[in-house]
Amino acid sequence: MEELLYASSPPTVVPPELSSLNDEILARAARRRTGRRRWLAGVVAGLLVVAGGSVAVAGDGRLTPWGWVADNIFAFAQPDGSLCFQGMRIDFRGLDQDAPIVTDAQEILRGIDVSSLDTTQMEKGLVWEATESKHNPNPITQAELKQSAIGTMVAEILFDELAARGYDLNPSPISMAAQTTECGA
Repeated sequence: MEELLYASSPPTVVPPELSSLNDEILARAARRRTGRRRWLAGVVAGLLVVAGGSVAVAGDGRLTPWGWVADNIFAFAQPDGSLCFQGMRIDFRGLDQDAPIVTDAQEILRGIDVSSLDTTQMEKGLVWEATESKHNPNPITQAELKQSAIGTMVAEILFDELAARGYDLNPSPISMAAQTTECGA
C-alpha cells in the first residue's frame, strides 16, 4: 500500500542547495522521538526555490528531507543506528485547500501524537508482512513493520475522526500520503 501511495505522490525534486538540510531535519526528528520534543512555533525555515526564486516557508519542524512540509512526522532509531523518518500529508487533489474536509483532515493529522502510539497490537496484526513464506518471499524488516503499523494507526485515527465529524468518506475525497527514508535495518 505504501508503494502505491509513494508512486501516486507528485514527484519531488530537492534542489542541491537543500540537500545539506537532510541531516539537520533528521536530527530534529530524532530529538522529537527521544522525548526532547520542542515545539518550535514561530521558527521558520526559508527555502530558496530554484524554479521561481521565491521563498517557501516551513514551520513547526515539519520540513521533510525531500523539501516539502508534512502535516505530521515521525522518526525512530533503527538497530544499526540510522534513523527511520516518515513525513505524512493530506492529499486533496481536486479540492480547494480551504475546503472544510481538507482543513479538518490537516488539523486532525497535525494533532496526532505519533510518539505516544502503542503499536504493539497493530504490529502483531501485521506480522504476516514480516514473515517469509511462499506467498511473501520478501518479508519486511522490524523497522518497516513498525513504520507500517504507525501508518495504519494514523490513517485509522484520521478517517475515524473525519467520520465522527460527519464527513461522507465513501468514496473519500482526500487521502493521506507519506514518504519515508530507508527503514530497512
